[in-house]
Amino acid sequence: QRRRSKGITVQANYTWSHCIDTGTVASFNNTFGTADRRRQNRGNCELDRRHNFNMSTVYETPQFSNSMVRALGTGWQISGIVRVLSGPYLTVSSGLDNAFTATNDQRPNLVLSNAYAPNKTNDVWLNPAAFAQPALGTYGNFGSHNILGPGSITINTGLTRKFRIRENQSVEFRAEAFNMPNHVNPGLPILILSNAAFGKIQSAADPRIMQLALKFVF
Repeated sequence: QRRRSKGITVQANYTWSHCIDTGTVASFNNTFGTADRRRQNRGNCELDRRHNFNMSTVYETPQFSNSMVRALGTGWQISGIVRVLSGPYLTVSSGLDNAFTATNDQRPNLVLSNAYAPNKTNDVWLNPAAFAQPALGTYGNFGSHNILGPGSITINTGLTRKFRIRENQSVEFRAEAFNMPNHVNPGLPILILSNAAFGKIQSAADPRIMQLALKFVF
């Protein structure tokens, strides 16, 4: 943390964490899994994010001596927020009731050493040839939440200034840009093996969004 000095304030934090569980209580209460297979369901938590970096900055322009420059340039606040987040850990589903248990915790067999696509991109994440449906009456050998999904980088910026009209009246101008560099943050790949689009990413987070606002306070 850098306290305000010469109009600049900076705050940043970084978290490294690792969460392991055997599934959520809600999953077992709603028959998404069988209690006797909790050991096989042991893996990374659904909300596990190994790396999480956040930084926010605010810069306020100084009080300029020149009257014209002071009227135009003094009092502006420029802010920015940067977040870099590693991807979530995902579970691949077979998509079929091979074990005849009518539960959603059925996973395929891993038949190759690497589950990811040979040339992994934001469009093709997993290799369908690395998985196979298990034999009827059996569960697959692939674990739970051990596929790392794509991470994300988000940069948001803002520009504000308050114009004093009278003692109890002012106008505040605000301009904001979300995902300012228009960085592509891919969504999650298709995780159901029986789906023809398995392993592909067909979604993305919001592109750049900009908005302007003008507020009159009296």
